[in-house]
Amino acid sequence: MRQTNSRASIDGLKAPTKLQWLVNPITALALLGSFALMGADAATEQRLKNIELQLDALQKENTSLKARLQAEGLGGTGPAIVKGAGKENKIQLGGMLQAQYEAGNTPDTRFSNADRFLVRRARLYAAGSFLESFSWKLEGEFGNANLKNNASYKALATDTYIAWTRYDFANVKLGQFKTTFGHEQLVSDSVLPFAERSLVSDRFTIGRQVGVAVVGDFYNKRLGYMVGAFNGPASNNGFNDNEKFTYTARLTGVPWKGKVGKWDSQWSVAVDGYASRDSLAGAISLPDFKFDSVPGGAIDDIFVGDRRVWAVDSQFKLGPLDFMGEYFHGFFKPANALPFKRINAEGFQVTAAAFVIPKKLQPAIRYETLDPNVDLRGNSSDEWVFGLNYFIKDHDLKLQLDYHLGNSTGAKDNQGRLIARAQLLF
Repeated sequence: MRQTNSRASIDGLKAPTKLQWLVNPITALALLGSFALMGADAATEQRLKNIELQLDALQKENTSLKARLQAEGLGGTGPAIVKGAGKENKIQLGGMLQAQYEAGNTPDTRFSNADRFLVRRARLYAAGSFLESFSWKLEGEFGNANLKNNASYKALATDTYIAWTRYDFANVKLGQFKTTFGHEQLVSDSVLPFAERSLVSDRFTIGRQVGVAVVGDFYNKRLGYMVGAFNGPASNNGFNDNEKFTYTARLTGVPWKGKVGKWDSQWSVAVDGYASRDSLAGAISLPDFKFDSVPGGAIDDIFVGDRRVWAVDSQFKLGPLDFMGEYFHGFFKPANALPFKRINAEGFQVTAAAFVIPKKLQPAIRYETLDPNVDLRGNSSDEWVFGLNYFIKDHDLKLQLDYHLGNSTGAKDNQGRLIARAQLLF
């Protein structure tokens, strides 16, 4: 009797061959791998979607942040903004450096006849604002500050004030700042077409003082005003020389603003004035007028008495062309009647400038005259100034070359002086 083989078929099923034993596991592994790859593809796609969502959210957040910075005036390439320790909305830091070389003689009484290098201005400032419509500024001067032959530099305050800016028609400023008189005097030192202001502006205006002012404008800045009351004894003084204040007022208007051909055009006019009563304690220095507080000896140029000064100015801009002029008239009544009981003085300046290379090269010319006493002859001072401005990066980085040609008060011969200046704003 034949025995049945254990590998025989059972219930009609054949036993798997060796090849089948090998193929079946491979097939199973392939199926498992395909399922794994399908799962991996799904996971990878989900990760990519998540990354895209995150990038989209970051882009939206970045756009929103830029919009907020622009709305708050913090965007762009302006001065650095830092976070204050107090509750200010923002704080701004900046400064200005003006260094120059001078050579020649004395075209007017402000200059010496010695060649020199000069740090004309070196300023640092911090300014800030609050959401409650208050702002402030602290600025210090560390350079020569003027054209005098100062023996040593010392730190001085320039603009130091608090301002309330809630309404355009009435901004209130309290502290030390420029008095509201004289167009050329009010223009920033960094944007003037010449390195130095005109002699008539320096002699008739009263610079920075401690006091209060209200400034406003109407009709989209077509009409404006400035009024102020100040101690009187120049800047960096914490006293009033008497019980009187120096009062200033200025009214401005823009009769024309529009286009002439393809060029933007604007015509501005203004009238202003001030009144002051000065005592000897104030030590008000007014060169060129021959005032003398102490009879006998050398003239000290110190004025004591009453003075009234008024002025008119106008500016016209036509594309790359700029024209401006300013006229002053002053009435002085010295307390000691030196050099006369009453003195009427006047002076004016006219300026023209034009960009021959847009935003890069600007020649300029100015004529000015000062008559410290209209009742006398032969005591006036006339001066021409020829300038060339090269803008490397707007006013932030520019070079100025000026040549002054004029005669000091009472002098007959013209004398010249060259000024070469480099300016940096930061």
